[in-house]
Amino acid sequence: MFLLSAHSIAINHDAALTARIAAVHASRHDAGLAPAGVRLVEASYAGARRSGAALSPEQKERFAEIDSRLSALFVQFGHNVLATTAGWVLDLGAGDLAGLPSSQCDAAAARAAAAGASGRFHVTFDRIDYESLLSFSRRRDLREKLWRAFTERCDGGAHDNWPMIAEILALRRERAVLLGYADHAHYALEDSMAHAPAAALDLLQQLWEPGKRRAAEEAAELQALIDAEPGDFTLAPWDWRFYAEQVRRSRYALDGAAVVHYLRLDAVQQTAFDTAGRLYGLTFTHRADIAGYHLDVWAWEVRDEAAGPLGLLFTDYLARPKKHGGAWVGSLRVQKAMDGAVLPVVYLVANFAGAPPPDTGATRLSIDEARTLFHEFGHRLLAAVSAI
Repeated sequence: MFLLSAHSIAINHDAALTARIAAVHASRHDAGLAPAGVRLVEASYAGARRSGAALSPEQKERFAEIDSRLSALFVQFGHNVLATTAGWVLDLGAGDLAGLPSSQCDAAAARAAAAGASGRFHVTFDRIDYESLLSFSRRRDLREKLWRAFTERCDGGAHDNWPMIAEILALRRERAVLLGYADHAHYALEDSMAHAPAAALDLLQQLWEPGKRRAAEEAAELQALIDAEPGDFTLAPWDWRFYAEQVRRSRYALDGAAVVHYLRLDAVQQTAFDTAGRLYGLTFTHRADIAGYHLDVWAWEVRDEAAGPLGLLFTDYLARPKKHGGAWVGSLRVQKAMDGAVLPVVYLVANFAGAPPPDTGATRLSIDEARTLFHEFGHRLLAAVSAI
């Protein structure tokens, strides 16, 4: 990470390259370029400027120091989250499972057995564990314990991230000012639809009051459910998912725990592939001859009915030790058309709890997880469709 960051800065700060980019930018309207070409030149020029290409030698040196330090801080921040996540477990007995879906109980039992605690059940910070326990567990004390532990990760102790947060904020502001912006918000939003913090804040303010009103209405509805039951307590953050699930069951006959049995990973993935086929004429073929970066990772050749091969997609769906939580997409190789076509190699990462390939039919997804797969897959479709 640090070597790549330093290499990128060295390229962006090269005086000859900077001069060439500036010259091309100055003549962009007189070079007979198509609108897309003009836009590419402008984006390249803006990227160079935002990377410190126009700074003085002394400023470039400080910019490189800031960039290097931020890279180190981001890596350490992630390592702290990963270490805290890997080091925490909620150890349950058979009497603590009331309300939990059988799929979560089975996964928790397997996790405990792997840790040498047969007969116990281990719940972790994995997203499916977190959401399932908060949604279905009838034990309010366990819901609170998991919620507090999850939301207080890296808040103090050996993996405290607060000092790094403060330093990141300070360095981001210094970098923005160095480049001529008022602050990091102006720097970050310059090329966005909002363009400036004031516009983004205005949009948020339009949503804030209606959002608060709706949240208050939902809170009152959930509190009514609590008041109708034995016990006397006020709705808390660790209660929200549980009672919202009760509303879904009673009002819409939608049982999240039951739906899980129908959302097999292989079927949901195939549905996403089929949708891309109907919309864009794309096909996805498993390439067993191409090894992924982990045994859980599969490669898929993406083709267009008319254009032929468009690239490779790697899918990395399952949670495992030392893997960062969440879901995201990225590129191992970006599409290029200079000196011959180079097709993109992209990846889709999630953290579903289940059986590794080829037994993806044994992995069941929640409604939110199925939505996440479609959401991230949609991002990756952009790379495929843009290559047509």
